[in-house]
Amino acid sequence: MNAMASGMLNMAGMGLRMVAHGYVSPRKVLNFIRCLAHPYMGNVISTGYPPALAIDPSATCNLGCFACPAGNAAPTPLKNMNFADYTKLIDEVGAYALITFLYVTGEPFMNKDLARYIEYAHRKRIYTVVSTNGHFINTPEQAEKIVNSGLDDLIITISGLSQEVYEKYHRHGHIATVLKGLDNLVAARIRLGKKSPKLTIRYVEFAYNLEERDKARAHFMKSGADAFTARAARGNIAPGMVPQELKGVMAEYKQQFIAPGNVAAKQPQYRRCLWPWLIAVVNWDGVLTPCTQYPWVKEENTQNYLGNVFKEGSFQKAWQGRRLMDYRTHLLDKNLIPDSCKNCIRSVGFGDDT
Repeated sequence: MNAMASGMLNMAGMGLRMVAHGYVSPRKVLNFIRCLAHPYMGNVISTGYPPALAIDPSATCNLGCFACPAGNAAPTPLKNMNFADYTKLIDEVGAYALITFLYVTGEPFMNKDLARYIEYAHRKRIYTVVSTNGHFINTPEQAEKIVNSGLDDLIITISGLSQEVYEKYHRHGHIATVLKGLDNLVAARIRLGKKSPKLTIRYVEFAYNLEERDKARAHFMKSGADAFTARAARGNIAPGMVPQELKGVMAEYKQQFIAPGNVAAKQPQYRRCLWPWLIAVVNWDGVLTPCTQYPWVKEENTQNYLGNVFKEGSFQKAWQGRRLMDYRTHLLDKNLIPDSCKNCIRSVGFGDDT
């Protein structure tokens, strides 16, 4: 199964769980239909709220993975989203949002209050997903806190089963810590009599770690994971997507670790991206960006800086603001497509034949 088919199947599964767990309301369905119709009708202003949110509770990471701006950044103070700002955002969009992905750049659990963020969205009946490197579930108490928060999906990303292979990409990481974390989560679910969160292991494929993939699948599924998925490491990263200070790191990454046949070699066809109509990406400091490929956007980056939902007083002001309207306008015309979108690997879109 290719990545697109796997992704669509996964989203379908999430949709079924949303319905089964009571996350879907008539208002949310109508809002989704309205937002989905806008790009097809050529509307550049969204009269609804985004059905999906990608919120970065922490833009800091404890590891040093290649291709990651947070992992390769120079040591900085913790960049965690303010909880009061977060609750204000959720209060405004909660009646319309179906799902929130509580991760963008950093390791979410670097924000020690992450369980509060999850619980707050859960109380608003928003489906929650977190992706982690698995290094902050070291005790039964930490695992119980996660399970009790109401988290729906937890994705644990790995790149090997042996320490020697794992640490090539997940630099500074320890696979034994990840294994212990999964054991703690499985035990906590049993102890508390709960089935959530769904535990998914995501294996990042490189040229050097394919031999361990099947062994890792067998081990993690036997240990109690609910799903195991594999995803090819990204290789077609546009130069403009990499901060200047990371150019050397990215060159090393692509030279050493990307298998020649691991990613599509041809340029993807033009697609009218749906992200700026359906998914709002909010960085830790409130900056609104086109998608999760630009988590390090600053205000002086006029093309990808689409406003600040905290500074502008409300989410709606930014979501219906001039910057996002202009960006959507460019996405609707293949002759005006922003430079930052020309090497995109996203599959959410339409219009391949335009």
